[in-house]
Amino acid sequence: MQIFIVAAVFISLLIGVKLWQVYNQKQGSLKFNQAQAKAVVQLSPKQQLSLLLKQMLGEQYHVHQDVLVSQLLDVEDRVLKKYSQQKALDAVVTDLTGKVVVVFELALDESAKQQREWLKSLMQGRFALIRITQTEHISQSALAKVLDNLAIT
Repeated sequence: MQIFIVAAVFISLLIGVKLWQVYNQKQGSLKFNQAQAKAVVQLSPKQQLSLLLKQMLGEQYHVHQDVLVSQLLDVEDRVLKKYSQQKALDAVVTDLTGKVVVVFELALDESAKQQREWLKSLMQGRFALIRITQTEHISQSALAKVLDNLAIT
């Protein structure tokens, strides 16, 4: 008699597990069915900036992303050296010889602008630093004005 009870509990458990698996498979497939393909790729502001610069400058210049400040400057001060080894610039434009022409930084939120004043001071007199503070400024017309002012095109 006990063997029948054990067998019944075991069979009930197997049926319960199978029903749970089927339920989860249906729920999982519903999640994937709800995904919709986008018509175009949605680029991040950094990707938009890089793409526009490459299109506008052509093969005369190279556009580099995520360049560490320490790759551009030798800093003696210990604290600034630490910051420069951690801070990556969003875009750096160089000529064909590798000479830096202009440096771009995206500072799209207010805290980023205030925290990075040390970068502005560090770059001053060494490289042209363009800080973009609004995503609307990442456009071909806005970048064309900046590049024309720097005599780059």
